[in-house]
Amino acid sequence: MLIAYKQEFNMKPSRIFLMASMCLLTSRQLFAEETISVFCPTLLADFTRRQKLDWNITSGLPFPETDMSEIDMHIPMIIFGAYGSGEAAVMVGGGGGAPFHPIIASDDPKTVKFITHVYVMDQNKRVVAMRRTHPEIDEMPVELNFKIPVGTTELTPYAFSNDQGWWKGKTYDQIETTGLISSYTCGPQDYIKASSSIIADYHRQQSLPPFNMEYPYTFENGSMHTPFITIYKSDGRLMASVIVGTLKGFSPMNGVDYDSDSDPEWVKTIWVVDQDEQVIVMEDLDVFLGGHSGAQINFEVPYSAKLLKAYSFSNIHGLWAGPSISVEEDITEEIDESGASGSFITWGILIMIRDVLLLSSFMM
Repeated sequence: MLIAYKQEFNMKPSRIFLMASMCLLTSRQLFAEETISVFCPTLLADFTRRQKLDWNITSGLPFPETDMSEIDMHIPMIIFGAYGSGEAAVMVGGGGGAPFHPIIASDDPKTVKFITHVYVMDQNKRVVAMRRTHPEIDEMPVELNFKIPVGTTELTPYAFSNDQGWWKGKTYDQIETTGLISSYTCGPQDYIKASSSIIADYHRQQSLPPFNMEYPYTFENGSMHTPFITIYKSDGRLMASVIVGTLKGFSPMNGVDYDSDSDPEWVKTIWVVDQDEQVIVMEDLDVFLGGHSGAQINFEVPYSAKLLKAYSFSNIHGLWAGPSISVEEDITEEIDESGASGSFITWGILIMIRDVLLLSSFMM
């Protein structure tokens, strides 16, 4: 494969192997950090950051800040025993005669309105259940069903509205548990289908401070946060990888743990569209401790795809669009993933292939 690139770009073998070494060294650094997911505390820290930035709440606390007797459709409440003993459900709105929070699915950034996340914390300020809502699939009322783990003495529900911020319900202390140890693992949830409403909300956020941009950023604004696609063949299948950044620098994926005072910085979501602007894959990304960089998704390219274009959204750096690539013209050599001794090798190979193509014009 390296010889093939030497012939195509007339590059010296030493330069090719130097790039390969750089990629593999970089990938080892990427994957050497602790891989302890801190998705939930990172998300909560970002809620605090956005509460301060977007809603001018100096304390960063959820609404309502003081008066828990307030009646509002954004306030979540817990209903116990709704689905059996030791189980509970969170609904957003509906308390005290308030309406339930609406779900307005739309691809219009000015129209879309929905609860992005619903979750519950225990007496130790730890998340015991969370779900990301899907505007195109969910119906009113927004709901989270969960089993109450053994040892729980308090539960407090929370909800985050895309356009009205972070909300907290009252704390409940009369708890009947399941008697089971919690098996809940907090992490990004798979999309059953791509959400045009979530994408519209990212465009909405892009139009607000500090970005104030009508359109996504592109490669011209910097390569570190740009999502690039590499298409390759593996085991006879046409695959693709999206990686945010280049060898010059990768978009940070800095998670935080509970009780941290630091702001997180990570790529929240990556998605890819085809020549008809149809989303063919969309994934939320997990985030880890230790400054782990590695904003990447992999997917199988559908037969109908002729052109591909990747997008990504970073909580700090906003919405980014990568370059469009031709499926037929930009396929790399066959990659044998089964023989790789660790995911960093595949990562390094993909970055090497992509960046050779991007930087070859500067190296001749």
